[in-house]
Amino acid sequence: MAERHRLVLVNYLNTLPFLAGLNHAFGKKHDLLLAHPAECAQTLFTGQADIGLIPIGALIDKNGWTRVTDFGIGCDGPVATVCLFGHTPLHEWDHVFLDYQSRTSVLLARILLAEYWNHQPKLIEAFPGFENQISEQTGGLIIGDRAILAREKYRYCYDLGEAWKAMTGLPFVFAVWIAMSHIEPEFEHEMIRAFESGMTSIPDIVSTEGKQYPNFDLVYYYKQNIRYKLDGEALQGMEKFVELARQIPDLGKSS
Repeated sequence: MAERHRLVLVNYLNTLPFLAGLNHAFGKKHDLLLAHPAECAQTLFTGQADIGLIPIGALIDKNGWTRVTDFGIGCDGPVATVCLFGHTPLHEWDHVFLDYQSRTSVLLARILLAEYWNHQPKLIEAFPGFENQISEQTGGLIIGDRAILAREKYRYCYDLGEAWKAMTGLPFVFAVWIAMSHIEPEFEHEMIRAFESGMTSIPDIVSTEGKQYPNFDLVYYYKQNIRYKLDGEALQGMEKFVELARQIPDLGKSS
């Protein structure tokens, strides 16, 4: 009997092609667990899952993991759903709230604020509802589906994928599929087929989800903003991010 696997991933718009493919291919043969990015890593590392779509920030100080498939979540320019928002220009901010859902995006924001925008506001660990605390002198990092709605609320939007590309010339990788123990090749091939199938479901996803975001081009988001297959250049971008993140003095305190 084939081994039963437990897979964990986020339930964001950008992962819906993965979910569609996995649900179609696996049915009830394997278990799919949903969590926000920070929880995905904890779920995998504590043995509650075998395979996970894990943010790069959670892997910086972690050993013993192996990439599973060449799929992940990345971008090669604007990503649209990882942005700094504010009512005033960035250089007028004295404080910045850092989204509580993703260590990777927090680290990326810290790197870009210091090295790309040359601005050092006070950084505040955020909490649910922090978006309502953004003011004239306070910006905020907002990620995921909430960032789409934030585009209509705030006057200024700074896309972190776009800024990373401008600073480094490289793509950015937010998350990769990994395992902490051996995964049989047959199952990895099954995952690849599931993901490839899921990519063909994007028109159906757009038709269903687009009603919630009438002013946002979901087709462009899936086809242009998000990069699902990670090639050598994307992995170079991932290595560059890890290198810069490790230089942050209080890396261990990053949310």
